[in-house]
Amino acid sequence: MEINANEMKIVAGMDIGNGYVKGRIGLYGKQATPVDIPAGVSVTTSHDNHGVKSDAVSEIADIFDRMDVKFDTPIIKESRRCYFGQRAINFGKNMAEFDISGHETKAHQELSPMLILGCIAGKAVQEYWELNHALPNDILNVTAVASVALPITEYKDYRREYEDKFKNTDHYVSIYNFESPEVVRIRIRFAQVVVFAEGAAAQYAIAPLGEKFMDRMLYDTREMGIPLEGITAADILNAQNTVGIDIGEGTVNFPVFTNGKFNPDASRSFNKGYGSVLSEALDHMNGKYPFDSRKALAD
Repeated sequence: MEINANEMKIVAGMDIGNGYVKGRIGLYGKQATPVDIPAGVSVTTSHDNHGVKSDAVSEIADIFDRMDVKFDTPIIKESRRCYFGQRAINFGKNMAEFDISGHETKAHQELSPMLILGCIAGKAVQEYWELNHALPNDILNVTAVASVALPITEYKDYRREYEDKFKNTDHYVSIYNFESPEVVRIRIRFAQVVVFAEGAAAQYAIAPLGEKFMDRMLYDTREMGIPLEGITAADILNAQNTVGIDIGEGTVNFPVFTNGKFNPDASRSFNKGYGSVLSEALDHMNGKYPFDSRKALAD
């Protein structure tokens, strides 16, 4: 079936963490594809050599870890081309990561929209290829519905602003991975953006998986020497008043649920995570080891 580029609708659920991007993206009504890549890009400063071009089959299969992209949108000032995923880490230069040592909200760091738009564009091209066995020669138009998350403290202050920055304009992404056409252009328009609180979003996702999944989590916990005697999967799933602990690279979030509902007033974020340890380790290495970023050190 040939797809009409003007009618491509994509649904994306994405956790843009300080360390990794995780989520699922797919055509509306179709099974989504998992995404799991490092949360960073390498800016390429040379206009003469961006690597050897590969055939579409190999690039499409691994698109999220291979993308060579450029953005044209008012919400991203970076105008140079960027490598995504493992390719960015292997490139080893000009790595842009989230600033976990400062106090700037993730909602204001342009790496957030770079990762969101790049992954949606990559999935759009991947779907077009799978349906047509060809790459688009004309601009590929995408209407997107997306759910994303912010650390709890930032969620309270910036969720509306974060939603609006995506919805108030069209966004253009150019992908340079292929021999022919040399550039694939994607226009992304957001029909809806929903922002969740980190940690709370995880609890929303876990609960519908039911007792079989929870039994497995309890089994893993007990295998690590924590008996939890008398605790059943039903006990956990039916709990109405809980405190979660979501340990990330840049923050640790404590989502509180009261009477079964997320309570933002009682919930908190702690502005350090395991990435803080990695960054401090880099500082103490004094250039003795070949790690250019905390992502490279984590790998």
